[in-house]
Amino acid sequence: MDRHDTDTPAPADGTRPAAPDVDALAESERRYRALFENMNAGFVLFEVVDTAPGEAPDLLIVAANRGFETTTGLKRDAVVGRRLRDAVPGIEHDPADWIGTYTRVALTGVPVRFEQDSTTLAASYSVSAYQAAPRQCAVTFVDISERHRAEAELRDSEARLRTILDGVDAYIYLKDTQGRYLFANAAVRALWRVELADIIGRDDAQFFDAATARNIRQNDLRVLQRGEVVRAEETNTVAHDGRTRSYISVKLPLRRADGSVYALCGISTDITERIRAEQQIRTLNAGLEQRVAERTAELIAANHELDAFAYAVSHDLRAPLRAISGFVAILRDEHAALLDTDALALLGEIDAASARMGALIRCATDPGVQAGEG
Repeated sequence: MDRHDTDTPAPADGTRPAAPDVDALAESERRYRALFENMNAGFVLFEVVDTAPGEAPDLLIVAANRGFETTTGLKRDAVVGRRLRDAVPGIEHDPADWIGTYTRVALTGVPVRFEQDSTTLAASYSVSAYQAAPRQCAVTFVDISERHRAEAELRDSEARLRTILDGVDAYIYLKDTQGRYLFANAAVRALWRVELADIIGRDDAQFFDAATARNIRQNDLRVLQRGEVVRAEETNTVAHDGRTRSYISVKLPLRRADGSVYALCGISTDITERIRAEQQIRTLNAGLEQRVAERTAELIAANHELDAFAYAVSHDLRAPLRAISGFVAILRDEHAALLDTDALALLGEIDAASARMGALIRCATDPGVQAGEG
């Protein structure tokens, strides 16, 4: 009986176990090796190194794929088979504590997933580590440095934009399609006396009275459901102190690349003082018009009184003038022979003076005659 017969008894039915398919195993190994080498992510297998008491912990680099090289910039031939501290000098001082993290995974079997910056490798990674075998840790990782830089630039851009928006006196805010706040600038936060964290995710019912919230929602729906740009005057009552103020609000839709609306941006300007000033002007104008009307009525009444007075005066003056003119005419007609030249001249002067007086009375009682005759 050979060794296989000794090690593996034949089954009761007399059949023998099939020999391993070496070719199939080789093919399977080839496929996995190709997958291992061509995967985009970096892969490295570590094994915990037995160290002497008091010696710092370390890891042995057992294997690495091509992605490891492209992701870290390290050559496999230069690091595989070496300790991590020797292969990557200074790695033990990296704030990420790579050695400690992977050692815990290898010894405890508890997998971890995390994103981490490495000062030693000057890159950022998304890492997945798990126990491949006792005292071994398999690590797959992707370089996310570009994403981190883009995120940092976006954060910086958002911070600059927020600084600008917070410096504006107008009330600027963003809402999602449900009317929940995504952002509110410093003016809004000061109005409501709350922090941004207490605004995000809440709707207008938290900050305004019921009537105001309904009116705002109606205008918002025109933007969110119809895609309109809304310009409206809104009178809003703040819930926490009951103050009512008026605003001119401009609300416009924010759209995705496909044109669908995902939020609205609103800019509201407080016009309360302007409205009060306009009301004061209207009140002053109304008072001025009333005073003008009253003064006009007084002037008309005075003119009527003046006309009546002028008529009375003219009537009282014309009677004596007619008498004088009549006497002059009698003296001329009936007694001219008895009068000398000087007397006749005096009668002429009296008659002329009477005529001038009559003209003056006509001018005083009839402005048209005055204008026409100069």
